[in-house]
Amino acid sequence: ALPNHSWAHFSCHGSRGTPQEPLSSYAVTLSSWLHNAHLSLLKILEMRLPNGELAFLAACHSAAGEPETPDEALSLFVTLQFCGFPRVIGTLWEMTDDDGPPLVERFYEHILRYGIEDSANELNLTIKSLQHNSETADPRRWATFVHIGV
Repeated sequence: ALPNHSWAHFSCHGSRGTPQEPLSSYAVTLSSWLHNAHLSLLKILEMRLPNGELAFLAACHSAAGEPETPDEALSLFVTLQFCGFPRVIGTLWEMTDDDGPPLVERFYEHILRYGIEDSANELNLTIKSLQHNSETADPRRWATFVHIGV
């Protein structure tokens, strides 16, 4: 299904594995409707995603590389861009279930109103709005989210 869609949003559990198995190391667990299916880096690398426009990874560590191999840039974040998504948003570290929804909701409000072309700026504006809200001002709530791409 992923190759047929221009936007992909993952709100799920993400985990890093070992550097000994880099292509199967990162997996997102899609549990609620796919009965604990795992989507690994290898499965994504085998795909070509010609319709990709935006991938949003609201999953822990989705933009982080392996601590044991800091000079290598293989992550779910980079893999999705390599395979066809020119804009990818991910997280550098663990987030709680309460961290993602306020940011995601505001981000999608911005891009639905102003367009996807400047998604990096839209993420920046979203983060600024969270910084000025007393409930979400703590940097641990929003600083984990990063954007790569055009």
